[in-house]
Amino acid sequence: MEWFLIFTIFFVDMTMYVLSKNCTISTATVQYVSACPKDELTWKKAAKTKDCESLANFAVSKGCVNNPSDFVYHCVINHWRNATLEVCAPTRYMQSFCVDFDTELARITENYKANCSLFKPPCPSRYISTDAYKYQNCYDIVKYRTTVTTDVTTKTTTAVTAIHQMPTKDEPFQAYVVLIGAALIVCVVFILAAILVLVFYCRIQKLKKRIHDLSEGSKDGSELKILIDGNLDFENQGGKDDTFQQGIQGDK
Repeated sequence: MEWFLIFTIFFVDMTMYVLSKNCTISTATVQYVSACPKDELTWKKAAKTKDCESLANFAVSKGCVNNPSDFVYHCVINHWRNATLEVCAPTRYMQSFCVDFDTELARITENYKANCSLFKPPCPSRYISTDAYKYQNCYDIVKYRTTVTTDVTTKTTTAVTAIHQMPTKDEPFQAYVVLIGAALIVCVVFILAAILVLVFYCRIQKLKKRIHDLSEGSKDGSELKILIDGNLDFENQGGKDDTFQQGIQGDK
C-alpha cells in the first residue's frame, strides 16, 4: 500500500497549500495601475500616496505580520501576468523569480512562469519583494500579454487592462471549486480502485478455498478406494479357502 501513502501525503500537501496563511487585508488594498515605478524615487512617492503605514498596526493585529514595518507598499504583476497592481502586503524574499501578488492566496508570491534570472539584466538569486522596481523586465511581461491604452503614470485609480482580461471577484472561488472538484474525482477513483482490489482479493481467497476443499475430497476418495479394494481381496481369499476345505471333505 505504498502508493496509498504517497497519495495521502500529496493530498494533504495540496490541502495545506490552499489553506495556508494569507492576509485578506492585502486583497482589500489591491489597485490596478497602468505601470509601476521605474526607480527608487518614484517608488517612495507612490508608497507615500498609498499610505500602507496606516494599516500596519491593523495587519499586526490580524496576524499578517509581526512587525508593522513589514507591511508595506508593493507594485507588482498579478498572478496571471496580464496586469500590474499596487498593494499593501508583507515583504517576502524571492528566489530568482518575478514578484507577483496572488489574489487567491492573498499574498506576495514568486511567479514561477517568470524567471527573472534569465532576463538581461538578470535579477539576483535572492532579493526582497520591495526591490521589484529594479527588475523592469518583469513589468514588461504584461506589455506583451495585454493592450494598454492610457498614459504611463505611477499612480492611477482605474484599471487600464481590458476588462475581460482583468481578474474577477469570482476567480478565487472558481479556483477553489476546480481544486475541490479535482480532489473529489481523485478520491472517487481511489475508492473504486480499492473496491476492485478488495473484490479481486475475495475471489482469489474463495478460489483457493475451493481448490483446497477439492484436494481434501480427492484424498479421502483415494483412501476409501483402497479400503474397498482391500475388502474385496479379503473376501476373494476367503472364498478360495472355503472351496479348498469342501474339496478335502469330499475326499473323505
